[in-house]
Amino acid sequence: DNMSIEFWFKTSFNGFKPIINKFDNSDGYRGYGVAIYSGGIIGLAKIGNAGRYAQINTTSGGYNDGNWHHFAGIMTGSNANNFAIYIDGSLKTSSIQSNNYIGALTNNSPLKIGTDTGTYFRGSLDEVRIWNTARTCAEIIAHKDVELAGTETGLIAYYDFNQGFVNANNTAETALSDKQTNGTLHNGTLTNFTLTGTSSNWV
Repeated sequence: DNMSIEFWFKTSFNGFKPIINKFDNSDGYRGYGVAIYSGGIIGLAKIGNAGRYAQINTTSGGYNDGNWHHFAGIMTGSNANNFAIYIDGSLKTSSIQSNNYIGALTNNSPLKIGTDTGTYFRGSLDEVRIWNTARTCAEIIAHKDVELAGTETGLIAYYDFNQGFVNANNTAETALSDKQTNGTLHNGTLTNFTLTGTSSNWV
């Protein structure tokens, strides 16, 4: 169950919003996800059989300060004791919210970026990366500020968002391209975007 999730985010919203998730609503919400909470606290969770889950949250917040931050969530086992959250390349002290995860992580639900069943992230996202390996601190620091080639070992989904034109009419640009070349491509479909103007658009 080794996995790493990375992305850049920027928000000024104070409250719960999903950022990344791959939950299966038809199977006890099995899967994994990252969300931001009141006070700018970040949480990383895995949900298994019968809704049993493991989750850690950063003990400090403030990541809703309107600045860009890099997130890396590392999962090296089934329980929260094996989770880690890095913000801007630094390992953050985290508190365990639950630690009773059991069961398989995999599901057939799509990866969702910036949403979870009608709730939408308020902010900007960039450089979303999903790995089937546990990234080290050195790897996170070395690659967080650069774009990837798409061939890196363990990279199973990579979205660099280098599409469209900033704040322009992008109504024809409705798909998000997966830029990894290690396996099956997981291209995304944009939903509920206006794709024109200075918000709800490519930036």
